[in-house]
Amino acid sequence: MHYFRNTAELRAGDLVLMDYAPDDRYYVSDIARIWPVDGKFRPAQRELLGFVLAYRNAILTRIRPGVTAKQVMDEARTAMEPVFAATRFSKPIYEAAARKLVETGGGVFSHPVGMAVHDDGEYIEEPLRPGRVFSIDPQMRVPEEGLYLRYEDVVVVTEKGVENFTDFLPSDLPDIERFVGRGGLVQAFPPMMRSREEK
Repeated sequence: MHYFRNTAELRAGDLVLMDYAPDDRYYVSDIARIWPVDGKFRPAQRELLGFVLAYRNAILTRIRPGVTAKQVMDEARTAMEPVFAATRFSKPIYEAAARKLVETGGGVFSHPVGMAVHDDGEYIEEPLRPGRVFSIDPQMRVPEEGLYLRYEDVVVVTEKGVENFTDFLPSDLPDIERFVGRGGLVQAFPPMMRSREEK
């Protein structure tokens, strides 16, 4: 699921999963986004990531104090039925993966976050309470095509609901495409070709 060899050449049409844990004054975060290498999601990528995002949003809007993670997932499962009804999946395996995500949660309630990326403490079985910080990490797998798609955010339960600490990052697919289209260090400072003498 996490590609660690870092030896393959990135090609147009590929997706890159970035899962990283920035820290600030000893507190850490845990964020994951998927980026299209050439700046544009392909139709199937858009279809699947759009569904993962819809599920993530259904979860986020239902987090509040006094309910359990299971209650939130049950409510989100019901809320996703109209999304299923409105979605025309391009392949049966995509619909199966989407249904599995919603039925199992796909790791959506992941792990506590604090002074460590995977901090100590349990929160899954007990009612959520204000101040509890954890990762929301819905993950969809399409094993037939080697696809692993996810969004990860760090949230805190508040007195009235939830605050997404990582909401400043682009989430909607057009926003991600615009962000990637701005370019980065490689575009600003392209690698220099070495002359034959230097080789």
